Amino acid sequence: MTDSPAADLRERVLHALRTTRVPHTPQNLPFPAHHQPGGNTGGFGWCALCARDADALADAVLAVLPASADRAEWDALSREAERLRRIASEMETRSERIEAEVKKMRTDRATVLREAADHLARQADELWAPGRTAAHTTMHADAAELRRMADEAPGGDR
Repeated sequence: MTDSPAADLRERVLHALRTTRVPHTPQNLPFPAHHQPGGNTGGFGWCALCARDADALADAVLAVLPASADRAEWDALSREAERLRRIASEMETRSERIEAEVKKMRTDRATVLREAADHLARQADELWAPGRTAAHTTMHADAAELRRMADEAPGGDR
């Protein structure tokens, strides 16, 4: 064993490549040093690395990789990504709904201010003699102020 997971995996892959036999290789060919009798592979059949057999190389590497743990992690990450995409979509829909509500509220605010101004002006005319009392003049000034506020309110432009 080595001191890091990457180095340990490298050693396991190298060992698998040198010890995975490729069947039907000529027995009379000279073997590299790691094929000598008493070595890891004995004296017959070439290893996947020396035979340069791509399928055997792939099989040897896959045999030492922790495939089930990697697959489980991949599946978990995929589920998390899908969950986050779903949340993002829901948040976008919610954001659009909130923006529409805010726009409506802004328009409603302007409408409410105009209605209040109209009501105040009507009350002034009904309760006080036009132009002869300070209350009548003040109420109409207040109504004008409410109309100005409605015009300045976001979405309140006429």
